[in-house]
Amino acid sequence: MLPPILDAGSEVDQHRANRNIDALMNILTSGPIMANRIAAAHALGNLKAAEAVPALMDSLHGQTNRDLRVAVAEALGKIGEPALEPLISGLTSDDLQVRRASARALGQLASPRAIDPLIDAMEDYTVRDAVSRALGELGDPRAARTLIDALGDDSMFVRAAAAEALGNIGDADAEEALLTTMRDRDSEVRRAAAQALGLMGSSAAIEALIEALNDLPVRTAAIEALGNIGSEVAIEPLVGMLNNMSAKTRQYAVEALGKIGSPDTTQDLIGRLTDRSMLVRRAAARSLGAIGDVTAVESLIESMYQDEEIIVSWSAAYALELIGAPDGLDAVAEWRAELEEEE
Repeated sequence: MLPPILDAGSEVDQHRANRNIDALMNILTSGPIMANRIAAAHALGNLKAAEAVPALMDSLHGQTNRDLRVAVAEALGKIGEPALEPLISGLTSDDLQVRRASARALGQLASPRAIDPLIDAMEDYTVRDAVSRALGELGDPRAARTLIDALGDDSMFVRAAAAEALGNIGDADAEEALLTTMRDRDSEVRRAAAQALGLMGSSAAIEALIEALNDLPVRTAAIEALGNIGSEVAIEPLVGMLNNMSAKTRQYAVEALGKIGSPDTTQDLIGRLTDRSMLVRRAAARSLGAIGDVTAVESLIESMYQDEEIIVSWSAAYALELIGAPDGLDAVAEWRAELEEEE
């Protein structure tokens, strides 16, 4: 999603408020200020202006500004069914950027009628990565076989996009191929495969994901995947990550252990309440709240009162409320009252 256009001017805002579609289309196609053209595309999408589809499609042709192409693709996706046929036609345009933008928009459109044209578009090697992502967004199992085949593509961008898409689709037939992809020569592809297997909740992937904890570029994706799968088999190797030099690795491991939810990890997570990283401390408080072990109450009360970052204190307070022990709830009430007095 593009950031808000702060310099788009009141003209676009006024036309949007008045639903002046013709004026917005004029700005889109011939406005001298690129920020205004991008804002007009967003406005047309938000208004779901079906009559603007031809102008939006025309604006893709020969367009070199990436932000405008993305804005137009998003607008066409928001407009929905009226844009379907033009976008399908766009998949076979002579203009590469139109083909790519059309694929992106079809993924956002979420129409089952887009599946077969997108599968056909996988024959075009120049757009396979964009088409793979679109198929993943649509989440239709009919695309699984095509995406499994794409895991063997020459391009790492296509392989990574296909793995990501298969994770979104969640088809069990993809599990074996994704496990093979965990050994891909490119780390981004391995990361995508790990994430996909985690989203699928693949218990068959646990051993490979534990091995991937030694694959530095893939480590955090493997940790997250193990958390998503939720098997206690992963507890010991994840606990081993809690003392890692990387704060990001420690944070991911804490979050994964919270998802697994075993009280056996309570003391290990309590130890992370004093981690030097604020993000790790906050994650530890949240995970302890999710696990709900009353033996964490005293440490969470201490964290709530003493942590130097208020966001960690609030996370500890929320964890205490989740656990629901009377002494923890009393402490939260007193802490809140003290905050109000300070204000």
